[in-house]
Amino acid sequence: MYRAIIVEDELLVRVAYQSIVNWQDYGFELVGLFENGQAALDAFDEILPDFVLTDTKMPVCDGITLIREVKRRSPDTICVILSAYGDLNYVKDGIRMGADDYLLKLDITREKLGDLLKNTAQKLDQMRKSEVRSVSQERAKERDRFLRSWIRGEFQDKETIRDYLKFYGIKLYHEQLVCMSIHIDELDGGIQKTPSETVSSAIHQTISETLRSAGVWLLIDMRANLFYCVGCCDGTDARKFGEHMQESVLFALKSVMNLSKVTIQLGIADSLSDVSAVFRKLHPAGEKMTCDSFVDQATEQVEKLVAHILHFRYAQATEGLRKLNESFSGVSDLPVDITRNRCSYILMAINSAMGRDPVLECHFQNVYPRLKADLWNSYFPREICRWIDQLCTHMEQMEQTRAPSASLAGRAAAYIQEHYTEDLSLDVIAGHIKVSPTYLSRIFTQEKGVGIQEYLTDLRLWKAKELLTQSNDRIYEIAAKVGYSDAVYFNKVFKKHTGKTPKEYRRMK
Repeated sequence: MYRAIIVEDELLVRVAYQSIVNWQDYGFELVGLFENGQAALDAFDEILPDFVLTDTKMPVCDGITLIREVKRRSPDTICVILSAYGDLNYVKDGIRMGADDYLLKLDITREKLGDLLKNTAQKLDQMRKSEVRSVSQERAKERDRFLRSWIRGEFQDKETIRDYLKFYGIKLYHEQLVCMSIHIDELDGGIQKTPSETVSSAIHQTISETLRSAGVWLLIDMRANLFYCVGCCDGTDARKFGEHMQESVLFALKSVMNLSKVTIQLGIADSLSDVSAVFRKLHPAGEKMTCDSFVDQATEQVEKLVAHILHFRYAQATEGLRKLNESFSGVSDLPVDITRNRCSYILMAINSAMGRDPVLECHFQNVYPRLKADLWNSYFPREICRWIDQLCTHMEQMEQTRAPSASLAGRAAAYIQEHYTEDLSLDVIAGHIKVSPTYLSRIFTQEKGVGIQEYLTDLRLWKAKELLTQSNDRIYEIAAKVGYSDAVYFNKVFKKHTGKTPKEYRRMK
């Protein structure tokens, strides 16, 4: 069942849309009826609708603004515009903002609304199927990343390796394992006509089919021309079994793929933790086994982070966490153990700061044990990145707890005073303060008695008046200096608020 909301300022129209069809028959649960866009946005993060049916012209917040904000928060939410015949320009604006479709109010019937809901449900079904496929593909990528990390020696604990293998359904139950390195020399210069990816895929398939005939094997693509195999077999001498499979793979590559320059090396690992060492001996010139540059970069970022935490600079710490997460996300083969240790170091810094900051202690005393447990239960890159996002949320909450709401307005005002010459918006200011735009707007108005936009305009005009009376700058120069790139618009705003044009005001003084 998908979640849907209706946003319409006329009560009778809202009720009509609600009752004209049985929404559940089309797979929708109607979770909200709202009289304007702002009311819908205030409840959005709580109800998380999959489908928004909205009017265009509404008080407080119109449908176009609503769609823009909905698509920013949740790009996959489907939005449909309701419009009168005279509102087609609004429809065009809505489409530009990301609306998926529109309906003309005067044309709405039970059949047309039903068709819309049916088509929307089909779109959502397709999106959900794509998400499932994406999750499956992501799981396969995570499996491959783990295998490469294991081969490179980034996992040394036998039990940890065993847990990973079990999670991915890989049954390497015997301690003694056959390690086989397959290097295709011809891809270094012999085969040029066929793209290397195509050839590599065919080689992978040939090796895989050969290995499938006996025992349990893992096939890991290290490069287009380098493959690592790990296998075991019940009741068979590991060395003899490996030599037999070596001959079988070599024969298959030569007969099926017509490859003559193939180097296959064989080694035996006595435990799961010895596999990486065996491959280093087999192929010392192969792929680099460590992630030194990544580790150095991450270590530097973590040290800065810890310094921010220990000096109670929580806003900077949160920003540092987000940058660290970006670094982690950008590494194709994230070394999980190393990364988890770095995150544990950050958590230790928080634990240390807790004893010296009563606010921090109060906020983290309940969540700290769970954060620690969740970290050490994170075995995959995506889980660790999700954990960092979770920590960021707690750091933001703690910062807001530490600073009263009134100070948020003060910080916003200070930021406006420093940056009023720039292209400022509520989103930009809220992003700097690290709170939601809706929350900041409400808090600012409560404390200052005016909205953020009005405060910004008043400040700019006050500065403009100073320049008009104390400098010989031209009007367009003054406009640019106080944050208006359009001098005509500056003139219009100035006259609206003062009753005089900038030229007239200058003559008076």
